[in-house]
Amino acid sequence: RALYAVVAEDWQLAPDAVLGYSVGELAASVAAGCLATRDVAELFAATTYANFDGGEAGDGVGAMAAVGGTDRAALDAAVARAGDARLVVAATYGRGNFMVAGPRGAVVDVARDVEDRGGTAALLRGVRNAYHSPLHDVSTDATRLKKHMPAPSPPRVPLFSCAAGGAIAGTPPDVWWPPALVDLGALYAAPVDFAGAMAALDADVLLDLSLKGDLSYYAAAWRGPASKPAAIPTLRPSADGPTALLAARAHLATLGRVAVVDRSS
Repeated sequence: RALYAVVAEDWQLAPDAVLGYSVGELAASVAAGCLATRDVAELFAATTYANFDGGEAGDGVGAMAAVGGTDRAALDAAVARAGDARLVVAATYGRGNFMVAGPRGAVVDVARDVEDRGGTAALLRGVRNAYHSPLHDVSTDATRLKKHMPAPSPPRVPLFSCAAGGAIAGTPPDVWWPPALVDLGALYAAPVDFAGAMAALDADVLLDLSLKGDLSYYAAAWRGPASKPAAIPTLRPSADGPTALLAARAHLATLGRVAVVDRSS
């Protein structure tokens, strides 16, 4: 939300559309005018999280791996061979690129299986949780939420969702919005259809507001050798925040999307 304020208020850049990814669905819904920041706070306050970071029995230590060079049928077969129902294909990026998530041992097994069959696989470093998998238990108290959080409003800006795999449109809210907006359990459990959302979005330029520039990487995997959409990260691990933001603004300026201000005089 803070990054969006910089873009919208300081840079005076209005989006043609917004896209949400994973828990970023909520940030996108705020940017599109569906929810207020307070509503999102109420949603988190009404949600409980269990079996993260090892859990009571120590079996909640999860992992995620990016895999490529395979198709969905072959990947599903590798997941089945791993023999753990908590291991799932957590995200689809297109062009043979996916994310798998689940218990660490099962993730390692499927990664090796994919590599043995000519694909690529890389464990996400520093990740101890298996987001978008059944390994973790996330539950939202619907009664509390109904008491404290108003119904979402229709989007004022075209809104695209990886939980829905496409555009969010129409009324009323229980029809046009997937459960992820008012149930974090549904959001964490739902697979991410980045490929479907990107195909529906059909954008020329993406300004990535994720904390590490992950969505720019995923967008590159989705587009393959094509030149569009251009994906511009506002933050990245290799640069401090102000430097990364200035680089993003400069990139936008070269594309004619923001004005260049001469401060030399």
